Amino acid sequence: MTPQHMRALDMAHATNTRRAHVRAELKAGRMTIAQALDDPLLAGVRVETMLLAVPRIGKAQARRILAASDLHDRRTIGSATDRQKHMIAIACGGARETDAGLADALQRLSALAFEDA
Repeated sequence: MTPQHMRALDMAHATNTRRAHVRAELKAGRMTIAQALDDPLLAGVRVETMLLAVPRIGKAQARRILAASDLHDRRTIGSATDRQKHMIAIACGGARETDAGLADALQRLSALAFEDA
């Protein structure tokens, strides 16, 4: 293998290790979804994958959060807007409402099935 190929493999390994670490931290509750959404190394990870790592959020709940945030289930963290990331963090309880412009989003998110939990 060429040195360039080895560097690429090392970078890929480091990225995959970081992604696995973040999912484990989310699952253990040591990291919030807001922190995970702000990590630049996770830009290529699907938002749904990170949501599924959050305790008490299953596939159906994750899809409802994505729908309320106007995100397709295949969208990546890097392609989500700051507003969408903030809405997801609010839905997961990882952020406080600070923008009055998000009041309508909070109404839509309140219709989610947190009452199921």
